[in-house]
Amino acid sequence: MIVAAFAGGVTGYVVARALADEGEILNLAVATTHQRRGVGRELARAALSALGASGARTVYLEVRESNTAARLLYEDLGFAVHSVRHDYYRRPVEAALVLKAAILAGLTERLAIPILWGLLGPSTRLLEGGRCEQEPQ
Repeated sequence: MIVAAFAGGVTGYVVARALADEGEILNLAVATTHQRRGVGRELARAALSALGASGARTVYLEVRESNTAARLLYEDLGFAVHSVRHDYYRRPVEAALVLKAAILAGLTERLAIPILWGLLGPSTRLLEGGRCEQEPQ
């Protein structure tokens, strides 16, 4: 899990797992007040980097078919539709698109973490596990 925090609160997080040469992004969320600022993109990049560093070469995730913003973000990061899971989500019932992306060999966390750090500002510090926290003023 990688958590981005700013001014004493969590602004977003991503949960991912790797098994052998495959990875999966299980959940990615950004607080409404911090959306459209690049936090989600950098959390996704940090997850891809961490998965690549742990040996994953292919990454999967599910996204609601109607979630246009997330779909565009993932497409921009190299994901493409792999399959469809009909009636996967509830409230409302909706299909999930299973997206798949390849991770280039040699990709490491060094690519994403400094960018995430830069988004959060100079008084933000990186904690163990990729978590970021605002330092007290």
